[in-house]
Amino acid sequence: MLFLMRVVQTFILRLLVDTEHVDELRGALCAVAGGAEYPFVDEESLLAILRELVRAAPRSANGDRTRDESAGLEAGERAEEEPNAG
Repeated sequence: MLFLMRVVQTFILRLLVDTEHVDELRGALCAVAGGAEYPFVDEESLLAILRELVRAAPRSANGDRTRDESAGLEAGERAEEEPNAG
């Protein structure tokens, strides 16, 4: 019998809203465990970060994902550089 284990990863989503461009999605996804921050500049980069974090989640010896290990993705590795606001 195969038992599957579900993992909950908790993040804080910080959205940066420019009042002149309210349709633009920018911000940072912050991991509660470990405090890593993953900046994003649009919807696609946010989704890419989320997908990478799911793929990079550590697995136990039997192939299940572990609960208490952090993902190991370097902060901002998948996000594009955010242009300077000045």
